[in-house]
Amino acid sequence: MLPQTLVKRGYMRQRVMLLMQSLLMFASSVAALRVALLHVRPVAALASLALNLQHRGHELQNTAATLLITAIASRYL
Repeated sequence: MLPQTLVKRGYMRQRVMLLMQSLLMFASSVAALRVALLHVRPVAALASLALNLQHRGHELQNTAATLLITAIASRYL
């Protein structure tokens, strides 16, 4: 049963449901942040973001450029 259904049927108050959803979002955000800080290369992430914002629709070229930028950065930084 979906949480909204629980509220509609009177099994749970909306305030409790929103509190539970907030707790779930907090827990998943902490987990995602931990993974991002430990396993994401900032140069690769920023290069990918910049290229995808600048050149929409060119995913293959953006990926190749990101790979090249990341390889150069890991070699010299």
